[in-house]
Amino acid sequence: MRFGKLSPLCLALIQIGFNSDDSYANKLLALQHHKLALWDVIQCCERHGSLDSNITNASIISNDFESFFAQHPHIKHIFFNGSRAYQEYHKRVMPQLADQWQTLVCTRLPSTSPAMANLTFEQKLIIWEQIKQVPT
Repeated sequence: MRFGKLSPLCLALIQIGFNSDDSYANKLLALQHHKLALWDVIQCCERHGSLDSNITNASIISNDFESFFAQHPHIKHIFFNGSRAYQEYHKRVMPQLADQWQTLVCTRLPSTSPAMANLTFEQKLIIWEQIKQVPT
């Protein structure tokens, strides 16, 4: 995921003290301080262009969430950046997870992509601010 300066994700993170101009290491520390993790559902795939609709389904390899959750057992809530991430998680990841991870709260947020234009930037930001409300 890119840390775009104007994405609703970044602004929501900035409001909790995240500095998008920091080094990668400092960004990770800021996320850890607020008990947040950023990880793509799709580890790799073939895609022509930047649109999720151009992803070749047969090429998708998901990230290993079972291992991730085992290493981070206190995760309580997952937020997804757009419909495709949410759909791929439920289609490819959830069926492989142990029962203890099946009940995690999953929230689909609007994509931060400019291609998702049916909401204004301000509307996306308001929705993305939900990440600040999750108890840590």
